[in-house]
Amino acid sequence: MKSVCLHDKSTIEIFLRGNVFLNIYSLGDLDDFFWPYTSWYALTDSAGVQAIALMYTAALGNIRTHPKYRGKGYGTTVTARVCKSLLRDIDHIGLNVKADNISAIRCYERLGFEVIDSYGEFEVELKPS
Repeated sequence: MKSVCLHDKSTIEIFLRGNVFLNIYSLGDLDDFFWPYTSWYALTDSAGVQAIALMYTAALGNIRTHPKYRGKGYGTTVTARVCKSLLRDIDHIGLNVKADNISAIRCYERLGFEVIDSYGEFEVELKPS
């Protein structure tokens, strides 16, 4: 596996479209409005992208590993590459993770992240009057 910084939207999109529902927010980040504010890092092999991480300035987001390659440390490796790049210029890196995403939390803890706070996400449904 090779750790790379991706600059090609089509390569990123091909990976993300492998599971549109899981990656719907990440696909939105390919929009021309968001694109200038993002950096994408990936682990690649001869078959293509196998894990991907998106960085907004100094907040990590949308870190994904292809299901076939999970449990091998690829997400940790690609996230470590993003953090190494960030820490050249900044002192703090933030991220959000769902409380029930145990594998992601373990990944972040291995990299030195600590829980600072928790928050909730809510959905509102419009009911006909």
